[in-house]
Amino acid sequence: MSIKLAVKEFVEAHKPSRIDVEHITRGFGSVEAYLESESQQNGDCGERYIQIDGFDSKSGNPINICWYEEAWQIGYFSKPLDERTTPSDCEPTIIFDPDFDCAIDYALAKIVEDDVYDLTVTRFDDGAPMEAVDINDYLPEESQ
Repeated sequence: MSIKLAVKEFVEAHKPSRIDVEHITRGFGSVEAYLESESQQNGDCGERYIQIDGFDSKSGNPINICWYEEAWQIGYFSKPLDERTTPSDCEPTIIFDPDFDCAIDYALAKIVEDDVYDLTVTRFDDGAPMEAVDINDYLPEESQ
């Protein structure tokens, strides 16, 4: 779900007496900005969520509103392919970051480490992988 749909769902899930959209807009600029500021990352694939308390929801039960933001996945292995002999050797380390510059900086810092192999950076959108980033495009000239 996009954040635009999440905004609609967030407002509609509240009891009318328990949400003041005008107040949220004054404080955050928009309900979308409120969700971006107050939501939590769910970890994988750029998912975010915000919870509506049961007291505030129309159903009387807590409701999680979830959506995806663009995120960047950094993945790498701790051993070269020919040395991966155990199941744990074949499990990559995977990290998600919603900020492209931070993801690239992290990948550039990791790529020079001795125990990092087959490093990839992939753009995720709406919870799905969309495109790989060629990390070589971001290496300093002297490293290429």
